[in-house]
Amino acid sequence: MYATREEWLQAAAALLEPLYAETPANPHPIRVSVGFPAGARGRNKTIGQCHYAADDSVPQVFIHPELVDPVRVLDVLAHELAHAYLPVGTGHKGHFVTTVRALGLEGKATATVAGEQFKVDALELVDVLGPYPHARLTYENARGKKQTTRQVKVECECGLIYRASRKALENAGCLGCLDRTCDGQVSVG
Repeated sequence: MYATREEWLQAAAALLEPLYAETPANPHPIRVSVGFPAGARGRNKTIGQCHYAADDSVPQVFIHPELVDPVRVLDVLAHELAHAYLPVGTGHKGHFVTTVRALGLEGKATATVAGEQFKVDALELVDVLGPYPHARLTYENARGKKQTTRQVKVECECGLIYRASRKALENAGCLGCLDRTCDGQVSVG
């Protein structure tokens, strides 16, 4: 039905908006996209994020590209919309907790999940929206092959510090102090 995940997410946000009517949240225009939330590296648990600092003052919501289950996407979207619709600085307390509980989200305020009623509502929305047009993308897939040539620090008692690859140190043995006039001990760390 929708050609892009952003169209699907924007339509989903519009369909979720009436759920905020009886909450402290004040729905207003937002943008929703799929992208790695700031700081989301490897095992980081951040799966959604709301940014208020766009130049045009329209909050930006990001959903982690690893998420593909539409009900999970909708509960993360609902959580992030609560942030976007509440004043900056509300965080995960006060009106935020009141809002997410009224939506049917459960668990810690920092990591909510769909409760039974929200799951029912979300499945109805999925029937209207159609399939979520997105293939799973992980951080590992996006960044490519892991870097294996990290340099290690080599320090001498004399104060000389240099870096060398682990492979070079393994193949050549410790290179010692590069200052040929020094007989100090070096440590590799």
